[in-house]
Amino acid sequence: MDWDETLGDELASLEVLRHLALGAAHTLNNALTAILGEVQVLADRDAASDVGAASSSIRREVERCARLARALGEGGARRRGERTLDPQVDLAALARRLAPLLRDTVTRAVEIGWQVPDDAGGVHGERADVERLVLLSAYQLVRGAASGSRLNISLAPSAEAPELVLELRAPGAARSAPAIWDRIVAQMARTLADRNQVGLEASDGGAAVRLRFARARAGAP
Repeated sequence: MDWDETLGDELASLEVLRHLALGAAHTLNNALTAILGEVQVLADRDAASDVGAASSSIRREVERCARLARALGEGGARRRGERTLDPQVDLAALARRLAPLLRDTVTRAVEIGWQVPDDAGGVHGERADVERLVLLSAYQLVRGAASGSRLNISLAPSAEAPELVLELRAPGAARSAPAIWDRIVAQMARTLADRNQVGLEASDGGAAVRLRFARARAGAP
């Protein structure tokens, strides 16, 4: 099978999975919302009992599932529309939004640490694009990471070019060679970076990614 056929198979599978995922996300979101309501009633009514403790535990896990279902629905339904004239992103707010989502979608064998100030200021970029860029960068780093690895995500503030650094610290694990799909994902990440004026620098060993942002223009909406 040549490269084009391999890519075609991957894209066909992804298109089918996208529609299945959207349907599953919609159904799950409805079911989980109903479950959360009932569990909350039990937790409030029997807060001091074993039932209350069990209900609180169930609620945390259901909230995690609901968070994933919402993200799946939003991501699958998103379409590239008209570009904002003066797009900007609050990196601190973006980190608060992505932290639980990244934790929910990366194996628990990999620890994740965030070091982002409460107020990082606005940078140039479309929010949806920047979110996908950060997630793609993180997923590339942790692919095949050994148990005990740690992904550090930190923001180095700068008046001109704030830099978000994603670094994987692994216990001496060898990384597998990138497959065709990994190279396509890497190219898509670079495309997202280019069209949002983000400098993307990946280390040769695949252990770190640096995203250098341009400051949003003063007075931009």
